[in-house]
Amino acid sequence: MDISLAIRRTIYSHFNQVDTIFTNDQILEIMVRDGMVEEALTVDDVEGHFQSLCKDGVVRNVGQNFTTMYLKLFEPLQPVQCEECGQIPLYVEEPRNCIVCGGTITQ
Repeated sequence: MDISLAIRRTIYSHFNQVDTIFTNDQILEIMVRDGMVEEALTVDDVEGHFQSLCKDGVVRNVGQNFTTMYLKLFEPLQPVQCEECGQIPLYVEEPRNCIVCGGTITQ
């Protein structure tokens, strides 16, 4: 599974409330536990994906301790449908294109 998609699905399933603070460590732990990513993956390996979420306005970094990022959503993620990739959680302000294949999505 695409790592960015796995991160978004994990946030949507476990932390999809604007008042909830969560960490990149928690997200990675859930993704490994649920078999979404390889066990050998480290938080350093996925750092760029979390930075992209911050840059895109999906989450904001509310604190950091070494490699642990404390994050909050700006707005809850909303599920949309991609014909190729299935359900994709997107931020309401994001373009309506699939983050994995680039295809057009439907509500």
